[in-house]
Amino acid sequence: MASMDPLVVHIKALSDRYPALGPFVVRRQDGSYTLNYTDPEANRLLAEVTLKEYYHLSVHIPKASLCPKGLDIGTGATCIYPLMACRRNPNLSFLATDISEESLECARANVNANDLQGQIRLVRTSPLSTLPVEMIKDEAIRYDFCMCNPPFYSSWEDLILAQETKLGQPAAPITGRDHELITVGGERAFVHRMICESRRLAGKVRWFTTMVGKRETMVDMILTFKEHGVDSFTLGDIGMGRTHRWVIAWSFSEDRPITSQNRTFASNQAIHLLGLYP
Repeated sequence: MASMDPLVVHIKALSDRYPALGPFVVRRQDGSYTLNYTDPEANRLLAEVTLKEYYHLSVHIPKASLCPKGLDIGTGATCIYPLMACRRNPNLSFLATDISEESLECARANVNANDLQGQIRLVRTSPLSTLPVEMIKDEAIRYDFCMCNPPFYSSWEDLILAQETKLGQPAAPITGRDHELITVGGERAFVHRMICESRRLAGKVRWFTTMVGKRETMVDMILTFKEHGVDSFTLGDIGMGRTHRWVIAWSFSEDRPITSQNRTFASNQAIHLLGLYP
């Protein structure tokens, strides 16, 4: 198959499982399949199908709501996630934040170079908070999702120790600015603060999500969810060769994961052992 884009690779399988997507699937000359992304209805259905198939979320997107809005916390110098998302979906817009003006200058150049300044807004935020609460709490805009790839480590010593305890040698050197890799208390403290601050944006953001680099962080965050009365959440993992990451998502809206069984792998074990949720 010509394209290695996983969504393109699976588009035919998705249309087989969800027939409503079928009329928008296009077969290329090389035999591969893609979607007619110029059709707003195709984008709407694809969003619903992707959320259900890969994130176990039953979400209805009204036809009048074809301009989803995302919030990227700590977008970094590349601004890679908003760039990729907005290139794929011209109806999507992003508010991308970072605490470093140097990173934002580079991100702004990348956005402008790809003519996506109409879809991506870049803003500098305070290092004292994880979410831009004061900036958006009074805005009329409601964001569909918030995403974050937080600093994983509490210090350079913590980072070096983590690399030394991995089996074998790392596949690539660790690169990144200090604020992209290190934060006080590491990812556990960062995500804990993020969950606490997210309550103030309960009516502004539909789903909050973050990546984490340590499986034990998920167990800690389950306790944080219970502490703050968050009963709508889902957990997942991402395998990338020898690198493993985990994803946490939670919401204060009426949205719910399809079943509690979608709290997978370590989370199921942690929930059972800790007796936190049925």
